Order: sequence, then structure tokens, then C-alpha cells
Amino acid sequence: MDKQIVAQIRENISKLKKPNVQLILSGKRKCGKDYVEQLIMERYGDLMKSFRISAPIKKAFADQHSLDYEMLLSASKYKETYRQQMVEWSDSIRSIDANYFLRMTIDQCFTHSTQSYPIWLLNDARRISDLNYFHDKSEIDIDHKNIITIRIVADPMVRMERGYQFTEGIDDQITECGLDSYQQWDHIIHNNGTKDDLLKCLQPIFNAIDTKIGIAQNYYLLN
Repeated sequence: MDKQIVAQIRENISKLKKPNVQLILSGKRKCGKDYVEQLIMERYGDLMKSFRISAPIKKAFADQHSLDYEMLLSASKYKETYRQQMVEWSDSIRSIDANYFLRMTIDQCFTHSTQSYPIWLLNDARRISDLNYFHDKSEIDIDHKNIITIRIVADPMVRMERGYQFTEGIDDQITECGLDSYQQWDHIIHNNGTKDDLLKCLQPIFNAIDTKIGIAQNYYLLN
């Protein structure tokens, strides 16, 4: 880990225009987390930027181990072959610096962008450290009142209908279980029904976002 690079990334982040709203999504496999992200993005469009910690991890792992980055991004046997090694490798770095990959993610998404976004969305919070980062003023200066944490849950049978199958070495690891005991979510979304059911569950979150970014309710009727 290059300390100069880490210092530069932290400086880059300190200079960013911070969002009016920081959304943090968490949920287990096949809970519908990506679909929730899609619905939020459909509503807010260019006002929002979504990012994931997993992509920079896979890129750094691929570069260091001379692997195919695109294949690691796919739902393939290739990715599964290296999954455990990648988790162990990333955990070894997190043991030194818990925020290393999250900083890298934010830096890559925003530092070189000419556009600022009033809404940021982290799609894949998996550890307590991912949540703590956004509440640490020494790391990123976002008002705590502007952070909205969301846990997506679905019944086991519903997840199975969506293709979930328990896999030892994946579903019993910190990447899936690291936030199971966390209770301080701002919103818990039960995603067991239809799109309309889900939108009703999301409406209080939409209302909170609209208030924070100053959008009147009739904006969505006119656009």
C-alpha cells in the first residue's frame, strides 16, 4: 500500500463538492438491492451518481494478479474460482486500512468528473466500516443528517424464487453477513411483492431526498 497514493486520494476527496444526500444500500444476495437502486436512479436521473466498492477491488486484484478484470465483473465460474482468494486479499488490506477501497471508489467516481451530483448512492455496503466511513469527519465531510442508510430484505423463499441458493464460503462470510447484527438503519425495505409495493415502501425515502435537495413534489408531474 503506497502511503503517498493514499494521502493523495484523501486530499482529492477533501476537495470534492459533497452531496446533499448520501444513500447507503445494504442487503443480501437476491434481496433486490440492484432493483431498488434502479428505481431510485429512474426517479432522480442525472441528479444522482451510484457507485460500488466491489468494482475497484476487482480491478486492483486483477491488476496485481494478472487476471481478466471483465471476467471478474461477470457472473461466471471464472469469478467464483478467484472469489475466496480475492476476499482474503482485500481483507488483508482492510486489516491495515479499513477505508482503503471505499476511498478508492469515491476518488475514481468523482475526482475527475466535471459534474457534481446532489445525490450519491453506495450500492453495496457490507461491513460496519463502510457505514462508519461516512460518519467520520476526518475522512469525508458529509453532514450526518444527510446520510440515509437503507437495508433491503426479502423472505428466504422469495430470494430462492429469484435464484438464490446458499453457497458455503460465500453466504456465510463477512461479505454477506457483516451487517446482519446492525440495527440502526434509517429505513428497512421489505422487498417481497410487486414493483408498486416496493415503490410504496420507497416513498418515505423519496420524500426525504426531495426535501434535502429542495425538489417540490410537483417536479415529477412536470418532468
